[in-house]
Formats: sequence, C-alpha cells, structure tokens
Amino acid sequence: MKCCIGIAACLLLIGEIGFFVWRVGFESHFKNTSSKQAFARLHEELRLGDSQARVIELYNQFQTGRTKLRQEVFPHVWTIEMPWEFGASDWVIYLEFDDAERLSAAVVRTSDGIFRRPRNSPEDKGLFALAAKNAKRS
Repeated sequence: MKCCIGIAACLLLIGEIGFFVWRVGFESHFKNTSSKQAFARLHEELRLGDSQARVIELYNQFQTGRTKLRQEVFPHVWTIEMPWEFGASDWVIYLEFDDAERLSAAVVRTSDGIFRRPRNSPEDKGLFALAAKNAKRS
C-alpha cells in the first residue's frame, strides 16, 4: 500500500511539474500568436507623423485581451506589450514621439530590450532615437 501511495505521489509531482513547465514555457507562446498578428497589423497601419490620439485609436482597434498600452515608460516613448514568453520571443512595440507629439518611430523588439528585433517582425519605421542614444553610451 505504501508503495502505491509513493508512486501516486511521484506521478502527481511529475504532473504538477509538467503543468508548470507548460504554463511558463509554452502556453504564452501559443496564446500570444493572435497578439503578434495584431501587432503586425497595427504596425502596418502606423504612419510617421501620426498624432498620439491616432495611435490610441489604432491601438483600440487592434488590441487583444493580452496586450497593454503603457504611456511614458520613457520620456516621449510609449510601449505596447504582450505577456512574457520563455526565450524572450514576446514582442514589444516601442512608439517614439517628437516634441510636437507626433509619431517619429515605431519599432518592434523583444522583452529582452530595445536592441533585439524579433525574427519575422515588421521592419522599423523611423529612427528609434532611444536605442541609438543608448548604443552610443555603450
């Protein structure tokens, strides 16, 4: 009887570990697919010179339940983020505005930072000055 309880406990533990690995490592990857498609469509619609109101309008049009718009993360920079994925394959859109509050750059990066453009992501629009400024400091 003790042997059966031990085996059941081990199987339960293995199941729990498997479920945790699935949740952390893979589930968000599959659920973020729709967010990546929405990000690509949103990025396609963005135009340099768009107002902040237009950017919010486009975000509202393409948002999913898994995306979040954050304003003023950095001075003159907004981000649109999706939940974290293992291996930093989640996308973040950085939206940079000039002093007149017009869109001057829109780039897609990973959550690892502003220097890594994800594979299969849209091409940059404009010069992302925040990344260029930080690259010069290094």
